[in-house]
Amino acid sequence: MAKRTIHRSRPGAYDSLIDAERDALIQGGRKATQADLIKALLEASDLSPKEARRAVAGFIERQGGFIPSGSSLDEPRAGWIDDLLDAERANAARDDRPVTRQTLIKAVRQASGLTAKQARAAVEDYLHRRGGRTPTNGRRWLVAIGAIGLIVAVAFVAWVVARS
Repeated sequence: MAKRTIHRSRPGAYDSLIDAERDALIQGGRKATQADLIKALLEASDLSPKEARRAVAGFIERQGGFIPSGSSLDEPRAGWIDDLLDAERANAARDDRPVTRQTLIKAVRQASGLTAKQARAAVEDYLHRRGGRTPTNGRRWLVAIGAIGLIVAVAFVAWVVARS
């Protein structure tokens, strides 16, 4: 592909080129990662590595925070992370296995190709929108029982000392 020069200050100036490179990667049987898109953009344009990283990061941000896996950017994407994480939590509950932030982040990364930081932000946003409830690994009840036991023991010792 011939190198293209596009006005660099305009957001989205390289989106069509990035999208074409993403399609080429997918059609070639590869998963389109952020690093692959940056490398392809560097080869296809006269951008510096820093500008290519910014262009790809902007492309991903404009696509809802992930690299689209389909060939059309016009398909609806709203709520796909919520659907994915709801399904992951339901599967974990059905299989009687703990749900942790890490398992949710891993599910998002596998499905989208996001970086760890982006996936963590998406999971945190999901958890915040779901009423602030965070998944636990099942150990909080042990801490609660331990705290109650400690309170009862302190109260008992205070009662014994008061009676003496």
